Amino acid sequence: MVNAVSPLPVPGLPQMTSENSISLNDLNVAGGVFVRIQQYEDAARGDYITVLWDNLPVKEVIVDDLSSDFPIVVVITKGLDVGSHYINYTSRDVAGNTGTSTGITVDIIDGQPEIKYPAPVFTDAVNGVINQSSITANAGTHVHIAPYTGIKANDTVTLFWKGMSASGDISDGGVESHVILTTDMSAGVTFLIPENKLEYLGDKGTVSACYQVRRTGSVLGVSEFSEVMLDLSGSSSDFGMVISTGAANTDYNAIHVYPFNQGIIKGPAGSTVILSIVGDAVFYESGSATYQAILNQNGQSSFRLYSSVQSNVQVYAEASSNPGASVQQLVRFGPYSKGNGNIQYYNFTTGAPANGLIPCSIYLKTAQSSALRAEISKVRVTVSGSATIDGYASKTADILLNSDKSAEIDIINSVAETVDVELSLPESSGSINRLSLIFKTF
Repeated sequence: MVNAVSPLPVPGLPQMTSENSISLNDLNVAGGVFVRIQQYEDAARGDYITVLWDNLPVKEVIVDDLSSDFPIVVVITKGLDVGSHYINYTSRDVAGNTGTSTGITVDIIDGQPEIKYPAPVFTDAVNGVINQSSITANAGTHVHIAPYTGIKANDTVTLFWKGMSASGDISDGGVESHVILTTDMSAGVTFLIPENKLEYLGDKGTVSACYQVRRTGSVLGVSEFSEVMLDLSGSSSDFGMVISTGAANTDYNAIHVYPFNQGIIKGPAGSTVILSIVGDAVFYESGSATYQAILNQNGQSSFRLYSSVQSNVQVYAEASSNPGASVQQLVRFGPYSKGNGNIQYYNFTTGAPANGLIPCSIYLKTAQSSALRAEISKVRVTVSGSATIDGYASKTADILLNSDKSAEIDIINSVAETVDVELSLPESSGSINRLSLIFKTF
């Protein structure tokens, strides 16, 4: 639960100098102000974080997985005028408790540090493009910083990367630092941008990177930037896979729903694909950890996974006629989160393909009745963007509850985007819950 009394930790500004300043040169190269939020006490899935720049909301993030979401990195790209600026953030948990962080003032200044270093190199890129097979093989993509002029041991090199989806509605970023060792002075430094961060941006997304060098705490300079495009359409055989993640483990005695992570595999029409799972999960279609799929006339086949335990599993797919064509994805089976009001708890999947068929799903359970003893019989769902509620072809629908007051809600979309969802109970006021779902290009 978010602590509404004690202030949350101050956000970090990794570009900032010891004089609390950031140069315009630095901002122009990096593409904005990078803000890093460390995990705070009692952080939980579903926390809604709002980053404020000069007391105006500029970025919003919903915590999904504590183990991978923190530190949260956002990039502020607007309102970056020369002068003094104030930044802080708020966090609201699913019960409505809101905490506010300690703020920090930063001065944006004209001039130093001068751009003086060559751009980093995306070593896995071919003609400025990073393809899916490379990302899968490397569990991400590599960015190399060659030895720069005047390099010394104990220099701190900080890589800043920023990504944007092709549509411009999804962005992400990251910051990573490395202290130069003696061996780095001749070999340089290589960073890895994780696979899940790249896939979040979708096909034809772009990634740019630059770096900053510090010595004994002072900024020596920043580099030029380099940029690449992502080709996530697959390998030369157009082989690819997208699976939603986050479904709860199955426990029908506790809640009368069957949670699934759902996926789709694509490749040459009519080909056979061998799917396998490493971990505690099984395919619904086969009832085991392996499944042989035959791709339809569109070169696609869908599948579902379920698990009786909370864990991460690795899903592999290999074309039987071409063993070199293979893909893999890490999939999570997670817990239910405590709900707000009389929505007692809920769970949801995210990362479904934007094909208008495979859903991001929400599973929930409510109380039997409201505080006024009115029976709760339905949950109201409202979605944003191009998404619709499966079975209703609308953006708002009332979903009838099962006999145990549970429900499954499926959201579909033909557009790759982030969708905001609001859950409420018409028969019980004060039970509003909000979450965000991601639909990926496929």
